[in-house]
Amino acid sequence: MLRSCFFAVAALATIACEPLATNWVGEEVFPIDVAKTIEAGEENPQRLKVMTWNVKFGGGRINFYWDYWGERVHMDAAEVEANMEGINALIRQTDIDILLAQEVDRNSKRAAYVDQVQHILDNTQMNYAAFVPVWKVRFLASEGYGRVESGIVIFSRYPIESNTRIALPDRGDQDAITRYFYLHRALNEAVIDLGNKKVTVLNVHLVAYANDDGVTKGLQLGQTHDRAKAATHPMLVGGDFNSLPPQTERIADFGDDGPFMPEETDFDGDTYDLAEMDLFYNDPDLQPALQLSDYGETEVDQKGHFTHTVADPVQAPESFWNRKLDYLFVDSGSIVAGSTHTLQKPGDGNPALPADLDPMLLSDHCPVVTTWELP
Repeated sequence: MLRSCFFAVAALATIACEPLATNWVGEEVFPIDVAKTIEAGEENPQRLKVMTWNVKFGGGRINFYWDYWGERVHMDAAEVEANMEGINALIRQTDIDILLAQEVDRNSKRAAYVDQVQHILDNTQMNYAAFVPVWKVRFLASEGYGRVESGIVIFSRYPIESNTRIALPDRGDQDAITRYFYLHRALNEAVIDLGNKKVTVLNVHLVAYANDDGVTKGLQLGQTHDRAKAATHPMLVGGDFNSLPPQTERIADFGDDGPFMPEETDFDGDTYDLAEMDLFYNDPDLQPALQLSDYGETEVDQKGHFTHTVADPVQAPESFWNRKLDYLFVDSGSIVAGSTHTLQKPGDGNPALPADLDPMLLSDHCPVVTTWELP
């Protein structure tokens, strides 16, 4: 989830060849990144261990102004390196084959211009990456934000054959200038070659905070579902849907608003409609990593599957994950029984996270991991 604010735009010259901000329409093919050293995976695998994780541009729990828990805008290189070290350690520890990552920066002032895609490739078992941008701005005047290049990425142990960006509808509740400099959401589609078969992987980070009665979210969910159904190979779709599961008990008042929250803001909490995820959960051809029967009916049961909070665990040590926004679905084969884990704290997962690897300190989302038995 991205908590943001309207960005004031300074008047800038337009003579430079690079646009002030970039938008994309339709479908566009993007390059594939490769690790400096390739560590080959299992030949012709029959199972894939997969994860979705919004890594918060390597920001850890630094308190940025858009979260209302602090006033920071930028990190220095040492801070980014330390946060990325923890992210990489968790990826190595879980021994995954495919990672669907959101909020990954490549050339952003806020992340000290560190290429986080290449950083993960060169420091984990991931060998290939399919990055597509969702936010590319040459200069953002507000708060001295500066240059931004951020996107979503499919990382894989196995060769990626293609990387396609599919544009999703933009928010319709913003003025033209704000929309120009704002995020442009997309689907990230990759075809991965496993040797004896290929799989299609779809990664998504859907809109948050749109004040349009769910219109944009519904359009984005529908397009994501349609693309998943159109896959010609066994298909995995997942990411940060910014939506709650059906039957969720708490849908508002999560108690994680920061002390710098202004009285008047359009970003004081998302509006959730519990019918949003029905499109995926009611589709008999899709298997969720987390079944609703396992999610439970009460908040006590459900909290073990929550994946997000903006609360700062240092300033608010009693805080914990307070809603589920992150999902994985497959269209064939099966989810291996007992393999789905929400990695909320040390000791979670199989293998278990060590005591010095706390997901709460690495991002405002925690990872969801599962094992996919291929058809």
